[in-house]
Amino acid sequence: MNHIVKQVAINSNDYTLIITHNNDPKTPISIFINEINNITMNNYIYTIKSLTIYLNKVQQDDSIELLNNLLNKKFNKPTYLNINGYLNNEIVIELFNQIVNEISI
Repeated sequence: MNHIVKQVAINSNDYTLIITHNNDPKTPISIFINEINNITMNNYIYTIKSLTIYLNKVQQDDSIELLNNLLNKKFNKPTYLNINGYLNNEIVIELFNQIVNEISI
């Protein structure tokens, strides 16, 4: 099992990425993204193939669902994703690239 903790800066926002994964195709990827200095838990979702389930739905947020669907399609594995903090589509794309780079290393 690989466990990665990394801090990244995107558009003047600082985030901590925590990624847990392995090479088993059935083992889900778990990703927690926390905007530094943000204390509230936002949406927490699970995606497998084309099905998305909100485990904790604080607000309607298409950005987190978009990111989870992109990750699920990229790695073809179930994906748990929790994001705490501000998101927009530009940040989603940058987070996607950061996560793909970390998992592919």
